[in-house]
Amino acid sequence: MAHYLSHAHSYAYLHEYFNPELKGIIYNRGEIECDNDSWMTLDEKKILSSRKIVGVRENRLKNLRKSKKKYTIKLFPQQTNPWLLSNSTKIFIYRKNYFEHLLSFLLSTTTGQFYEPHGILARENSIYVPQELFIEFIKRIRAYRKIRKQFDSSREIAYEDFLKYVPAEIICAMGWKKRMSWKKLKISKKQNQIDKLSYFINKDEIRYWYKSSELQSYFAI
Repeated sequence: MAHYLSHAHSYAYLHEYFNPELKGIIYNRGEIECDNDSWMTLDEKKILSSRKIVGVRENRLKNLRKSKKKYTIKLFPQQTNPWLLSNSTKIFIYRKNYFEHLLSFLLSTTTGQFYEPHGILARENSIYVPQELFIEFIKRIRAYRKIRKQFDSSREIAYEDFLKYVPAEIICAMGWKKRMSWKKLKISKKQNQIDKLSYFINKDEIRYWYKSSELQSYFAI
């Protein structure tokens, strides 16, 4: 979608602009540019404090409010604020399979790896997940659903649909009519080809937490 909005409607793509781990943010004469390939290393992430995160987000919001250009930004519930929600066109993206979403969250949070083209670098049966991480996931899902309910007339699409349909079909389904060439679009491959649950030591606990929560009513396992 970011590719389409950039080429068909002149929106600049800022990727995860409010993620302080994205270092490639450049301010140029009142406009914002983004190097999507410039991210913190694992060692840099380890020393990133909560205070630093808040400071980066506040500074980036201030610069965004000054800019007159149109941007596409990927946001997570914890990164939103009233000004952003009131001054943007919102497109909600979710996963139908909440259990797979949970496993992706747990795997990325514990390893510090959020996208590896050849798969997450971890051994099977090597990661123990504390229940606190599961509770954090629940909080984020609740936050997403709360915001989604607040803007229930906004467009929404499932992650699984990106794997099922070609880009032009996705764009038509979202209601956009302007045509463009897709030849330059590079689509990221699905990164984990093996069962993500196999990475974890406490598999039964994870299943139990899931089945005992509201997530089971959204997607049963």
